[in-house]
Amino acid sequence: MRAIEGHFARTAAVLSRPVPALDGVRGIAILLVLFHHFGYKYTVHNRVQLLLHRSFELGWCGVDLFFVLSGFLITGILLDTRRAANYFQSFYARRVLRIFPAFFLFLGGTSLIVRLPHAAMYWTYLANWIPYSQQYPPLYHLWSLSIEEQFYFVWPLLVFWLAPRQLGRAAILIAAAAVVIRSDVHGWLRYEATPARLDGFAISALAAVALRDEEWHAWAVRLWRPALALGAAGFFWALWRAHEATPHSAAMGGIGLSCIAIAGTGLLVGTVTEGFLARPLEARWLRTYGKYSYAIYLFHFPLSVWLEQTGAVQGFVADHGLLYVIAAAGGSLLLGIASWRLFEARFNAYKSRFAARHDTDAAVAPA
Repeated sequence: MRAIEGHFARTAAVLSRPVPALDGVRGIAILLVLFHHFGYKYTVHNRVQLLLHRSFELGWCGVDLFFVLSGFLITGILLDTRRAANYFQSFYARRVLRIFPAFFLFLGGTSLIVRLPHAAMYWTYLANWIPYSQQYPPLYHLWSLSIEEQFYFVWPLLVFWLAPRQLGRAAILIAAAAVVIRSDVHGWLRYEATPARLDGFAISALAAVALRDEEWHAWAVRLWRPALALGAAGFFWALWRAHEATPHSAAMGGIGLSCIAIAGTGLLVGTVTEGFLARPLEARWLRTYGKYSYAIYLFHFPLSVWLEQTGAVQGFVADHGLLYVIAAAGGSLLLGIASWRLFEARFNAYKSRFAARHDTDAAVAPA
C-alpha cells in the first residue's frame, strides 16, 4: 500500500509541472506528419528506400498522436484548475492566446493570395465539415485543427459539470460511440467528422483522470504496458487487413484508429510514471520539434503542396529523395521557429495574466 501511495505521490509531483518528455512525444508526432507529407514524393530505387517509403506512408498516425496528446494534456489542465475562481476565463483566454494568432495570421495571409472556397468554414474552425473534394488543397490539413478546437470549446464544460470519475466513465462512452459512428459512415466523414474522431481525445482523457485518482492510478500503472502492446498489435492487424497504409479503410477506420489512441495513451502514461521511458523522449532535438510543432504543422503543408505543384524539386527528389525529406523537415522547423520568435511569443507572453486563481489567489494552471 505504501509503495502504491508513494508512486501516486511521485506521479502527482510530475504532473504538477511541465513534463519535458511530453514535448518529445509531440516532436515525434510532428516528425511523423512531416515525413508523411514530404515523404510520399520519395522515389524508390532499392529495398531500403522502399522500406523508408512505406514507413513514411504511415506518418499520418502523427495526427492521431496529436489528438491523444490534446486529450491528455487539456483534461489534466482542466482537472487541476476546475475549482479555480476564473476556471473558464483562464482556460479559454490562454487557449486563444496560444492558438489564434498563428492560425489567423496563416489564414489571413492565404486569403490575401487566393479567394478561398467555403471561407467562413475555415475562419470558424469548421474545415473538417467541408467535403474533401471541395477543400482548397493547401489547406487540407486544417481539418485536424478544426476538430481540436471544437474539442477545446466543449470539453471544459463537461469537466466542470462532472465529477472526475463521472468524467472518466463519460470518456469511455464517448470513445465507444466514436467507433460505432466510424463503422456506420463512409468516405471522408469516417476520417474527418468530429463525432467519429473523439476516441483519441476520450481515451487519453480517461488516463488523465486515472492518474489523478489514487485508486484508478494503480490500474493505469498496471495497464499502460498491455495498452501499448495491444494497441500496437491491433493497429498492425488493421493495417494487414486493409492491405494499404491509409486511414481510410474499413479495418483502420473501424478499430485501427482506436488502437492508435490506446497505444498512444499507454505511451503517455508510461512517460509520466516511468523514468526509463521519459529519458529518451527528453532529447533536446526532439523537444525542439515539439516546442514549435504548432506553427510547423500550419506552414509545412502549403510548402509541400507548392513544391509539388511547381515541380521545383522533382529532379532532386528523384535522385536524393531521403535528403529532400530531411531538408524539408529542417526547413519546416525554421518556419516554426520564425513564427514563434517573430509573432507567436508576443501573444504567448500575455498568458500569465490569465493564470487560474483559487480562493487563495494562488496560480496553479500549468504553463
